[in-house]
Amino acid sequence: MKKAYFYGGLSLLLLVVWSIQLYVVWNRPVVSVIMATHNRAESGLIRALDSLLAQTYTDFEVIVVNDASSDTTAEVLSKYHQKDSRIKPLNLAQNVGVIRARALGMAQSRGRYIAILDDDDMAEPLWLERSVAYLDTYPSITVVYPLRRLFASDPNHVWNEAAYPISGMWKNNTVGNVGCVYRKEFQLQHHIRYNLSYPRAEDYGFWVDFLKAGATFFCIPERLVRIHHHPQDYDESYRQEQQKALYRIRSGFLAFKHALTPRTREECLRDNPLAEWNLKTGMLPSHEVKCQP
Repeated sequence: MKKAYFYGGLSLLLLVVWSIQLYVVWNRPVVSVIMATHNRAESGLIRALDSLLAQTYTDFEVIVVNDASSDTTAEVLSKYHQKDSRIKPLNLAQNVGVIRARALGMAQSRGRYIAILDDDDMAEPLWLERSVAYLDTYPSITVVYPLRRLFASDPNHVWNEAAYPISGMWKNNTVGNVGCVYRKEFQLQHHIRYNLSYPRAEDYGFWVDFLKAGATFFCIPERLVRIHHHPQDYDESYRQEQQKALYRIRSGFLAFKHALTPRTREECLRDNPLAEWNLKTGMLPSHEVKCQP
């Protein structure tokens, strides 16, 4: 009799655990949008959040890391969370900087895809829909990134950002950061994270590490994000610090690239059918789409 009670209780416990795990899986969003913010409650944050709530694709969460803002950011995020529970504020007591803040947001994410949007930029309504469609349809693609528009003070007065081939990554970050969507599993599998030793160029180092791990990038042929361009924020000290980081990243990437064997165009197209568009438009080099050791 005691054994029957024991096994009956054990079965009930296992059923509860299984139900909880199933609930967590079913309630996990497909996409986690990561946004770090600091003192921009009145200069872009609302605009960025509104652009996310206007997405045609709805299965996402937005983790907004409030990096110890001294303005009304916490109040703004609280109101948005009450309005839409997909907005999830993470309020930090101490300022840690954009690199750590974004990393903390990624650590809290539950989606299988990670999307990046800054707190003063805007996503066009189709941004997530297009990005998820490509990643779902083509498992060989690791990272998708759209063409972009830039704006200064008025988000309705825009100009097109130039598009550069992924082959230029040895010199500069041709992928960008805002608007990128990637597979979280790939990042965890290869232990890729933002490098604190690359201030002002952490996104460049991040994507170079993806390339080193064998990631495949695809540029979506649509302008799906608007980036707030404010060069006045980049003083001489900022530029010098950035150039030092860029030099270290380039040196390491070139040493790695020289040890690779380029793949043929036919092999690349066989693994990634979407590469044909990028090859025609010059977004990817004609002799290799993805490098393999």
